[in-house]
Amino acid sequence: MRELKFRAWGYWDMEFDVDEDYNIVGTILGNKTMITNIRLVNGLDEMEDTSKEADITYMQYTGLKDKNLEEQKEVYEYDILEFISGKRGVVEWDYKDTGWCVILPNFKKLPLVDCLLQSALVVGNKFENKELLND
Repeated sequence: MRELKFRAWGYWDMEFDVDEDYNIVGTILGNKTMITNIRLVNGLDEMEDTSKEADITYMQYTGLKDKNLEEQKEVYEYDILEFISGKRGVVEWDYKDTGWCVILPNFKKLPLVDCLLQSALVVGNKFENKELLND
C-alpha cells in the first residue's frame, strides 16, 4: 500500500512576518481552511488576531518519484514534468481512466508511469511556476 500524503497551496491575501518565533496553523473546514498566525512569546503561545478563511488546493502524492539521478523528487498532483524533448505537462488524476496522467499543452493525456519511465523530471508546479507552462 502506498503512503498517503498531501501538500497544499493557499490563496489568501494575508501576509505574515514569519521568522523562527512564528508558526502558521491551519484547520480544515470542509473545502475551506482557517489560517491562524501564532507567535511564541517567552515560550508561551500567543494567538494574534490574524485568522482568515483561505481557499486551499490540496495536492495528493502519487506514490511515485521522478528519475532525477541526484535527488529524486516525489511527484504530486499538479506538478509540472519536463521530458527530455523539452515538452512539459501537468500531473492530474484522470477520473475516466482512473489513474495518474500527465496533461500536455495540446490536451493529450499520457499515463504518469510511462512519462516517468521516459525520465521525465519534476520542474515545478502549476501554482508557483505558471511561466513554465507558457514556453
